[in-house]
Amino acid sequence: MLNIQRILVTSDLTDESAIALDWSRLIAEPFNAAVTFACVVYPPQTVVMTEAALAGFIPDPPNMDKLENDARERLHELVGEHLSGLKVKVQTYRDTTAQHGIQQLAADGNYDLVVMATHGRTGLAHFIQGSITDEILREAKFPVLCLHEGALPVEKKVQIKRILCPLDFDEDHLGAARAAGMLAKTFSAELVYLHVAPFPAESSGWGREDEAVLMDRLKAHVASVRPEGIPLKYSLRQGSPAREINECANKLEADLIVMATHGEHGILDFFFGSDSEWVVRHSQHAVLVCPSI
Repeated sequence: MLNIQRILVTSDLTDESAIALDWSRLIAEPFNAAVTFACVVYPPQTVVMTEAALAGFIPDPPNMDKLENDARERLHELVGEHLSGLKVKVQTYRDTTAQHGIQQLAADGNYDLVVMATHGRTGLAHFIQGSITDEILREAKFPVLCLHEGALPVEKKVQIKRILCPLDFDEDHLGAARAAGMLAKTFSAELVYLHVAPFPAESSGWGREDEAVLMDRLKAHVASVRPEGIPLKYSLRQGSPAREINECANKLEADLIVMATHGEHGILDFFFGSDSEWVVRHSQHAVLVCPSI
């Protein structure tokens, strides 16, 4: 993540997903990075076809050639609207599902960054329909920049002026801190390191470690990766990490959250999602999720 030369941008071709293109331009320009703008073309979901069959209607097989041609035309239109002047390659890719296609594209292209918009489904809709973004984050071996569709007002230009980097004290997650520092240096942005200390519901204090001790530990934890020459701040919170991260980002009016992902951790993660997935799903901010190093 220290040298962004190749960026993959995926799109479902909706107008709302165009936010991914504006962020891709923002990041590609200072790094002179090449951008691949891709759409995965896949047949209608099996459940939809099954429901139609049960209703007595047998739909015609999808014309994949037409779907792919239409997608390619729309990709070129969006490039002209959002990515003119950059090194851009347009690509369509056929697969059985969007998430598998994106994973294959990312793995085959050896990209430094994948950028994608998320619908941010929550609650029952998320449980039933799932989330392409969640699936990508659980399997990703590459940094993924997730952008909530419709989160940014149309009149507001994308920018990176303040970055929030939440950290626990796991050494494997310092890759996210390095990425945050690199972006802060590139964009001359303020960088805020955050640690959220969980505590039992019946507790109102900091537990065994007081605030001063935690602050010293946070500063020592990032000492080897913190960038020089930019404004640095440190913040401590207590509670549910995912909720506190989003609340802190809202309070700071952060432009970007940079955090590590733990991946899947069994049945609880299946039902409730990891902290990174929860933040992506509920945040109105751009979230860069970096795999553990």
